[in-house]
Amino acid sequence: MSLRLMATIAASALFLSGKTNHAPICELTPPAGSFEEESAVAARKHAQILTKVHGAYDNPYLSSYVTRVGERVAKASRMPD
Repeated sequence: MSLRLMATIAASALFLSGKTNHAPICELTPPAGSFEEESAVAARKHAQILTKVHGAYDNPYLSSYVTRVGERVAKASRMPD
């Protein structure tokens, strides 16, 4: 899983969790360590998020926006690739 995808997932989770008065969609965890471990954690969180929100939201405009935000976050991080 690429960093871009993980950043997109994180941005989506933040976006979705901020729009409701309900419990968070998923619990945030501290970094797991290696890139491979982080990828595994991201995949599990992605599955949890999709389960709680009843599937992916299919909106090309929103997807493009979230991708751009994720790319900006990734570029500003210590692992921009």
